[in-house]
Amino acid sequence: MINFLEEIRDYLPAYVRLPATVMREDFCTEQIKPLFLPVVSAVLVQDFFTPETKSKVFVMAENIKKQIVVVFDGVPWFDEPLKAAVIRKAQDMKLVIAYPDWVVDPVTLDKIYQNISVNRGELLFSLISIRRETLRKIYHQNETEPWIGALEILYKHREFYVPTENKVNIAGSVLQLPSFSLNFPTPMQYGGMGTTVGHEIMHGFDNIRIMYDSNYKLEPNWNSAANESYLKVIRCLINHYTS
Repeated sequence: MINFLEEIRDYLPAYVRLPATVMREDFCTEQIKPLFLPVVSAVLVQDFFTPETKSKVFVMAENIKKQIVVVFDGVPWFDEPLKAAVIRKAQDMKLVIAYPDWVVDPVTLDKIYQNISVNRGELLFSLISIRRETLRKIYHQNETEPWIGALEILYKHREFYVPTENKVNIAGSVLQLPSFSLNFPTPMQYGGMGTTVGHEIMHGFDNIRIMYDSNYKLEPNWNSAANESYLKVIRCLINHYTS
């Protein structure tokens, strides 16, 4: 593959850019990541994370959710049906923290790579077999909470909210210095990683997503009066920081 890329370099259109030199180790690493995602994730988890880290951040995120519910309960312009709906969405929000527990179980990892066909001279079919079987078995681990997205961003510094699933993803790569450490005092943990978690949770209640419930259906209790009150608060905040 490396030789192939070098051969076609001069024939590629101008908008296609290849590095001046394609390093074999870099190229192979990037190819291995999606094909052997569970194994790459397992190595990363074993080298850089502990169950205590995941547990601590999960508890912290749940505490932040509870406090957000308290805040919503005190919003004066929420009528009772809307307040109940917004609180329910916050309580139903799923938290995907760091990595799935099965990724560090050797027995499970072995099962994921069973029945995969890898044959010399059949590169394309081998790649398809690996990708198809691993994806199918990863989803099968827990059909109600597929972890493939979390695994794909495990080694990237990312965190995000998924509106269609009312779910917050916090990548495992974020849960290390300088963002987080078990040795940090609790105020630093909440002020650092807690701020990130709270930020992602609140994406579920921004000016667009607050109109949707936890199933990503339009919230029937969100009416024109609620929308105007919401915009009034936003304008107040904007004016405060721009004046």
